[in-house]
Amino acid sequence: MSTAPDNGLTGYPREISRFLTDLTTAQKNLIALHPAKKAALIARDFNQVTELQRQERLLQQKLTQVLSLREHLLHNLQRTGSTGATLYQVCQSQGWLMLKPLSEQFLEARSLGLELRQQSWSLWTFAHRASRYYSTALELIAQRGMKQPTYNQDPNAQYDAGGGSLFDASI
Repeated sequence: MSTAPDNGLTGYPREISRFLTDLTTAQKNLIALHPAKKAALIARDFNQVTELQRQERLLQQKLTQVLSLREHLLHNLQRTGSTGATLYQVCQSQGWLMLKPLSEQFLEARSLGLELRQQSWSLWTFAHRASRYYSTALELIAQRGMKQPTYNQDPNAQYDAGGGSLFDASI
């Protein structure tokens, strides 16, 4: 675990501050990896993609370790009688959010979490669409340019089902 800057906090607020420092560091490292991963996907540099995925797994493991620390802190706080289902709620009930360093760290962690979620969804969407494109191209090659038959009432309709059709066998 890294050390939080000396911000005058003591006791549990200091431990929570250390946790938030570790969390934001892990989030920033993952966020920094995403542009390189997208560039490698676009360039179809699969060796680089593989290496970046290895790095991403290591960073995800670090994030998992940080989150287990969160569970440990939350459990200890609840044993002392603190109420709240999250560290934020515990800090709110204890009045620790009035401490500026702690409240700023929570805001940063929340903001980075949203950015990380957005980047992850963007990468997933990009990879999923590319996969569908390549699957369609391979299917056209395999079918010698002939389209798969679709079962549609209007033969003039432009309908791309992405494959076969569903058949209701109960009729």
